[in-house]
Amino acid sequence: MSSQRGNANRSRPQKHQNSHAFKNSIHDTSQRTKTVNQLNFGGLTCQRCKDILDWKVKYKKYKLPTQPRKCVRCEKRCIQSAYFTVCQSCARDRAECQKCAQQRELTPAEAPSLANQSAGAAAAAAASLDSEVQQLRERDKRTFLRLLQAEQFETAAQASAWIRHRLGESDGGSSDDGEEEEESEEDDNQ
Repeated sequence: MSSQRGNANRSRPQKHQNSHAFKNSIHDTSQRTKTVNQLNFGGLTCQRCKDILDWKVKYKKYKLPTQPRKCVRCEKRCIQSAYFTVCQSCARDRAECQKCAQQRELTPAEAPSLANQSAGAAAAAAASLDSEVQQLRERDKRTFLRLLQAEQFETAAQASAWIRHRLGESDGGSSDDGEEEEESEEDDNQ
């Protein structure tokens, strides 16, 4: 018996087990659910609080706030996110978690350059960046993707400027031998 005193080990598997994982957007395609699914809790939250909030979103327990809440540090009504107790400016000044208000190691932001932009602006920027990448020659595409994986670009504007620079180079010099390019790269390195 699983309720027998002192018996922590179970002798049989779970009786009722789901065959499919729960998806919070399978039957509910409302704008509210889409908004909740796109929330990003990285940046000013500790790992424990980030996991809690991600669980709430995953299993449809996250409730959007109706009114701004009051910060426990500065007493201003400036908290727009649910479950947070400290505003962004106070959390940044004190290096503490926005949810639990404790000084712990904070999780890195997943998209620091796109976090300040709205979802529509971020999608438009990504689409324009993709169209610019398609114009590059294969060699430059691979270089760009390698730099993107190494996180050399801090913002989307830097990536776009790099692409425009490469497009200007490839349009001007139509020689296929790589000697001139290697010489220019050596000059850049010095």
